[in-house]
Amino acid sequence: MTHLDDDVIALMRRRVVDIVGILAPTTLQVSFNGKRLPKFLGFPTYVNMYLDAALLSPTWKSTELIPRIIEKFDDQVEVVVSLTEGEFDQVSFVNKAATFAGGPHVDYVSNQITEYVASFLNKKGWRANTEEHEVKKHLLPPYRK
Repeated sequence: MTHLDDDVIALMRRRVVDIVGILAPTTLQVSFNGKRLPKFLGFPTYVNMYLDAALLSPTWKSTELIPRIIEKFDDQVEVVVSLTEGEFDQVSFVNKAATFAGGPHVDYVSNQITEYVASFLNKKGWRANTEEHEVKKHLLPPYRK
């Protein structure tokens, strides 16, 4: 092997950014291929970087900021919930490691959110008979630290 493919380099860069993001805030100065990476003031700043980048995606149809709810439970658990364009997606970290396939920790949080939102909509009469799976497909939960 004489060089790394662009895809491999992009994956490596994402992992380095992920590490900086989940360790935020920190005084750590991190560079990748000689370029200093941005410092994050906290986990929400890291998440905002990805959500703001989603605005440039051709699948996102709005020009408004993507709404998000951020909740910090303690030093170990922080959750950010946002919207998608109709397909459930998640990014999570457990013990500072990315868990791309989700898991029970994602199900635990997302199920509570979808139950509450569906119940709220049905009680208010805004969307009678809203089912939880309809709510879930529009969520991007949870980013967990």
